[in-house]
Amino acid sequence: DDLSGSVTHAVELAGAHITNVVDLNREFPFDDPIKVSQALQSCGIVPPSDSQQAISKLFATVVESVCEGQNPSAKAGLREAGVATFTRSANFTRARLVVLVGGASSPAGNTSGSVDAPLVSALDDVGVRVVACEGSQAVVSYVPAWSKMGIATVDNADSPMGQLALICALNGENARFGVKETADRLIPRALDAR
Repeated sequence: DDLSGSVTHAVELAGAHITNVVDLNREFPFDDPIKVSQALQSCGIVPPSDSQQAISKLFATVVESVCEGQNPSAKAGLREAGVATFTRSANFTRARLVVLVGGASSPAGNTSGSVDAPLVSALDDVGVRVVACEGSQAVVSYVPAWSKMGIATVDNADSPMGQLALICALNGENARFGVKETADRLIPRALDAR
């Protein structure tokens, strides 16, 4: 929560208009076909019979709610089913950028494969740029998993330099920014060139 707040503040200072702040419930059983079907039904969607298609449809519904904002009943259904909460939401045009905040405090809490991978895939399907970040003190880093997804990452978004790198990444610079061994850059090229 602290990192989400400081990241939100940083991107707003850079001129972004925040349209949604969403907390995905990482304890929701996204691998349980019955729970996934119930969640889709809560959103007014007939679930596909194939469990993988149903999971994909659930993440597509989350993405539609986050990026399009066109279906208020889907947001209510996602909240009711325990999939996600929308703590800040506005009437808006289509979102172009998404910041994914992660990192875990223990290996058991690592949901980068079960939550982040299908979410990033669904965001990619609609052409949204995703930048993922975590704090420098994350016990379990999501950066290795995020890097495999081909998105820009920031491993020190709790610092001013990390927040600056996040802004550069949102503007199109693609790298693994930060201070951990998985980073390939500390200073964005956009700042290096000056």
